Amino acid sequence: RLTLKCMELGYTPLARSDLKVLARPLLQEVVPAIADAASLGMLDGTDIVYVERAQTEMPQINLDRRAGSRTGAYGAALGHAILACLPVEQQHEIIRRSNRIRLSEKTLVEVDAILARLSEVKARGYAISDGENAYGLRTVAAAILDTDGSPVAGVSLTIHAERMTMDAFVASAVPVVCRIAQDLTRAIALSFGAISLAR
Repeated sequence: RLTLKCMELGYTPLARSDLKVLARPLLQEVVPAIADAASLGMLDGTDIVYVERAQTEMPQINLDRRAGSRTGAYGAALGHAILACLPVEQQHEIIRRSNRIRLSEKTLVEVDAILARLSEVKARGYAISDGENAYGLRTVAAAILDTDGSPVAGVSLTIHAERMTMDAFVASAVPVVCRIAQDLTRAIALSFGAISLAR
């Protein structure tokens, strides 16, 4: 009969890992088949900090998303995916404190407009961006949740716009990004919250 020893055997390697280590192979396996880039990011104040990244060469896009780089959570799909899982009052406070500048003509900068977008993201379970954070890039993102349902981090998949239409990308990439987020959420649950991001 199965005993607690089975749980212990599974728990030990999970507890000794961090989210970056667990996410790395999941991100790598979808590049370039599904996306040109796959990222793991976390919320730090009003910013998203990229902590793990897999990508193909993207020379025509002047964009630095290496581990440690930052972007405003208000304007990124990864930020929207994470913010949408927070209480509305906390969303409002973070957005209000953000330095909201237009990164493209599609970037939302008004507080009410961003809050409305976050409500949509919460309802459907994932975020999308079509050139809002950077010209020529399309992104889908989903949140990774802690054992109490709060967002720990998020994962995103990005392509060059010329690779396919937004509708086609959503159809192919959303199930994948949601699966990765769910797998990492499940890993956190199996570790009883012991897995964390090294800050």
